[in-house]
Amino acid sequence: MLADSGLVPEPSIGAQKIFPSVYAYLEPRKTQRARFGIVPMDFPNYRPDIMKLLIDKNFV
Repeated sequence: MLADSGLVPEPSIGAQKIFPSVYAYLEPRKTQRARFGIVPMDFPNYRPDIMKLLIDKNFV
């Protein structure tokens, strides 16, 4: 597996690095109407607060 060889980082590490930026973008805009369509996410269980923000966007 490439991730084990060190050539490709573990996907979970990438998720942990990008989720704070996603949250920082979404949180201040939580009352603004938006349409994101389908949002594919690896490891959404790391940040359930982001999942809630995305779901709640459907009802703004």
